[in-house]
Amino acid sequence: MNRILFSTGGLYNYGLTRIFDIAKLAGFDGLELIFDQKLDTQQPEYLNKLIKEYNLPILSIHVPWREIRGFAKTKIDNINKTIEIAEKIGAKIVVLHSLRNNPTWTNKIESELPKIQKKTSVIIAVENQTKQYIKKFYFFKKLRNNAFMPEHLRAFKNLCFCLSHVASTKIELLKFYNQIKSQIAHIHFSDDSCEIGDKHLLPGRGNLPLKNLLKCLCKDKYNGFITLEVIPDSYAKNKSDVEIVNYLTESIRFIKSGFGQ
Repeated sequence: MNRILFSTGGLYNYGLTRIFDIAKLAGFDGLELIFDQKLDTQQPEYLNKLIKEYNLPILSIHVPWREIRGFAKTKIDNINKTIEIAEKIGAKIVVLHSLRNNPTWTNKIESELPKIQKKTSVIIAVENQTKQYIKKFYFFKKLRNNAFMPEHLRAFKNLCFCLSHVASTKIELLKFYNQIKSQIAHIHFSDDSCEIGDKHLLPGRGNLPLKNLLKCLCKDKYNGFITLEVIPDSYAKNKSDVEIVNYLTESIRFIKSGFGQ
């Protein structure tokens, strides 16, 4: 049976204790932790206290994709620090944002990641990214990211399949899935309007063929974690905790129905 997690980024403007409370009430099997500047998200002793108090494990952790003051000195240190925390709290997956348009970093991570993986039982899953541009001049745009297509990700053994990021590429979701399915170790699940950018909507609120994807995952016997990764402004703004719990419980039902649960 697949375990369904809730990304703490889905309520990033809430305190960690409140997020645990909501996730427990909604019926999630665990959490995916997003680090931020608050030490609550970075201290294993406190995290283990919450895990025990709520009987709700943190099963996945996301490597910081923005600089967090005092967390680590280099990008490689970011990965190693995240793995260290994961091992201390029993997390099984570490998610790494894939590569930016930086040849030096690209070459370094492709050579270093297998070495880092050999030292830990925690699975490092590289996430497919959004297709984004940086405007250099009014008539010229440069791709910000070089890891948003299936062919960009072939060097990596384990992937985190982010559905909303796929929407930004304009590639049909099932076509993208079929090209990377043998590498998928983790899933970031959300819907999307399939317009500009990635919207990370609740399931059923966008245009992605999520039910068809769930049928494929069931057929292919996917048994990894599925993290609901949504943006709070899309569902939680000005809502009570009871309303938020109801929305999240409905999302869990949506995912489980695809597996006949």
